[in-house]
Amino acid sequence: MTKIIIPNINIKPFASESVGTERTVFGDDTQSDLLVDNLNSDWFRGWGIVGVNGLPTKQDFNGGMYTSSALTTSYFQMGVPEWRSNQEYFVGSIANVAGELYKAVQINTGVLPTSDDGSNWLQVTGGGFAIVDLDTAIPVIGDFLPFQDVSDSDEPKKATIQSVAGVISKNYMLIAEEYASGTSVNGSNGWNTRALNTVKENNIAGASLSSNQITLPVGSYIFEGACVAYYQATDVQPRIRNITDSTTPAKGLVVAAALLSGGATANAQTGTSVSLHSQVVTIATTKTFEFQMYIRSGGSSGSMGSPALSGEGELYAQLKITKVL
Repeated sequence: MTKIIIPNINIKPFASESVGTERTVFGDDTQSDLLVDNLNSDWFRGWGIVGVNGLPTKQDFNGGMYTSSALTTSYFQMGVPEWRSNQEYFVGSIANVAGELYKAVQINTGVLPTSDDGSNWLQVTGGGFAIVDLDTAIPVIGDFLPFQDVSDSDEPKKATIQSVAGVISKNYMLIAEEYASGTSVNGSNGWNTRALNTVKENNIAGASLSSNQITLPVGSYIFEGACVAYYQATDVQPRIRNITDSTTPAKGLVVAAALLSGGATANAQTGTSVSLHSQVVTIATTKTFEFQMYIRSGGSSGSMGSPALSGEGELYAQLKITKVL
């Protein structure tokens, strides 16, 4: 069988243009275009409503086929069926809530995806769809992303993303640790929490910053961050700490911050920056995170931030969190 080509017309249900009493509700003599009226007990029973030697009416044929095709027509209108509280969903089912798609991770009924904690639903889109040239553009990551190839306007395409390499996403949060010009930040030996205090941009629904801690909703994320170390702080390492679970989903390289050479004195004001780039970190429930920095020795006054006195303010740490799923 060859591919079925959907014509560029407004798809409507069978017998939607019937005249007069040519179509009635299946098994009844009333008329209605509403599916809630047509999906009645007779429709679910089918032709069992007709006697053994009876003949179904034209109205019942039109009513039954109208109901079936109206359900199909809704797919053309919405792409993916809208979530309904009385519908039973199975693992892998996709539901549409206000234009965003959610995948069921377990059988459920009546669980609103937007209110779920990740136990029943996983959001698979965010930020909408794009019109791109599939030969040159980098699509946004997602399970089901339709694209229109500009070189072939009659043939919509579907891209299924298998990797997050090179992904461009508008769903990100940019946070900084910044102060007025002339401010220094002290550190101590061991793990220190970077005092993230400024949200530069936040396009992740449900994400927030409070008291140096980042709260993230269910999803998959990439962390990219950098921070500074000064003076005699040696063997410095950054990490992302999952405060909720007491785990470390991402860490950076160890760097010796105090690069003393050539007879430099013990109080030489040396410094460096340390960075981290994480793999994809997936959380199934809302979690709280911190951006932390370890100092093996030399933690002291100004070891986590020494002012440049440029008049532009001091920036000692920055963290970008990108939601990829």
